Amino acid sequence: MFNNFSEMVVLITGGTKGIGRATVEIFVKAGAKVYGTYYWGDNLTELEEYFSKYSNSPSFIYSDVKDENATYSLIKNIAKENQGIDIFIANAAFAPQFKENYEYRGLLNSIEHNAWPLISYLNNIKEVFGHCPRYVVAVTSEGHRSCYIEGYDYVAASKAVLETFAKYIAARDNVIINCVSPGVVDTEAFELVFGKKAQKFIRKFDPDFIIKPEAVGNVIMALCSGLMDSVRGQVILADNGKLFTDNFTKWIKMIDDHFEDK
Repeated sequence: MFNNFSEMVVLITGGTKGIGRATVEIFVKAGAKVYGTYYWGDNLTELEEYFSKYSNSPSFIYSDVKDENATYSLIKNIAKENQGIDIFIANAAFAPQFKENYEYRGLLNSIEHNAWPLISYLNNIKEVFGHCPRYVVAVTSEGHRSCYIEGYDYVAASKAVLETFAKYIAARDNVIINCVSPGVVDTEAFELVFGKKAQKFIRKFDPDFIIKPEAVGNVIMALCSGLMDSVRGQVILADNGKLFTDNFTKWIKMIDDHFEDK
């Protein structure tokens, strides 16, 4: 049965940019009551103006995902208006760069930002409301599974931890929880991690390799729709199939067009 989103409360971390913002709008369009968190550098005036066209415009709340007290206060504030949170999307992420040598603090910092907030939010939601959300989706990445990304060591490790938590929660608790792993997404985060040059290069040689944030948001919504309730503890790829086709044989085929032997 397809869920009636107009009767559901949705909380999305990192809800003001990229995948988070796109997902906020997708759920708002479906009629849900949506809360999005933010931490830094967000244009709230622009967001308010943009979403004012919706009668159920979302609420954006400042919160640091690794601050346990801030998380508890956030959930308590939501509880003033609601009996529970039906859908939780763990999207906010932080990408500390590995440099020359591994440092424990660097790994711990990444886990605190990218993996532990899933647990922190669920613990606080359960404490405040007495039960967990029906649906949980955590946004992960392919940097530890399908490809090597220079300087991504800490983030890759923390995403592996995130996915492990999701599998164990799915096995133990009455929560429909999954991870969505996007490929290369057209967001500010991609440019920050890889630079404008990489983005321009990919757009030139394989524009379909970059997917839109809205496409990822649609996958997230589908997992919360009621039609996929038998899917639990899984990592769902949202990559236009490109992580399979983008390999050595692809570049071999491109040599004649893009390489001149002198």
